[in-house]
Amino acid sequence: MSQVVCMSTCLETLLERKQDYNDFFNAIEYSVDKLYPDSTPVLGMGSGADSGTIAAALWTLGKPFDLVCVEGNENLDVLYDRLDIMGKRAIIIPPLSNMEIDSTYDVMGQMGYTKGRGTGIGTALSHFVLASHTPNRHLYSGLGNDEFYTGNFQLFSRFMFRSNPSYRHFNINTIFPLLEPEVFVEYYCLDPQLRVYYKQPFLEYMKSKNFPADDTKKNFTVK
Repeated sequence: MSQVVCMSTCLETLLERKQDYNDFFNAIEYSVDKLYPDSTPVLGMGSGADSGTIAAALWTLGKPFDLVCVEGNENLDVLYDRLDIMGKRAIIIPPLSNMEIDSTYDVMGQMGYTKGRGTGIGTALSHFVLASHTPNRHLYSGLGNDEFYTGNFQLFSRFMFRSNPSYRHFNINTIFPLLEPEVFVEYYCLDPQLRVYYKQPFLEYMKSKNFPADDTKKNFTVK
């Protein structure tokens, strides 16, 4: 599949939107496969739909990958069910204490983050902690998916801007397969009834793989 073919297919169906998820599901797997790096990547996985979709695709494709899981406020039943069904172990990061958070803020301040409300250091905290525990250079991420697919591009840009320095600091290449053209073009080719709830297509992908899914939005946090 190519971006040109995908867009051409979508244009042909403007008057008759796609009535099933097949092409959208294929686009997810194509994008995950297309971006697969030359060495074993890591996935930062929680219990949400974004990292879950990427995990299900990597698992379905039979691609080797490592896992780092931040417990935070995730649904731990879903998180550990995912590890169980894939038969994988993971680096588990438990919630940080206030003392650990303050210590991490000090380190982040030394690398250029500014302490204080509205500076972005709070948003970047979880990404800094995830990056510091990532054992390999390449990291698959679902960052920005919520903002992108709800059209909140100002917040999308802010999240990307504030999280990027943390990954750069640890020399990590972040990979965002769900933001690839093949995926979002097929997403918007879907009949609106198939995406009344913006996460529904991603949840349906996981369900099609019998992969544990949680339909509640979880904020990515280490607190």
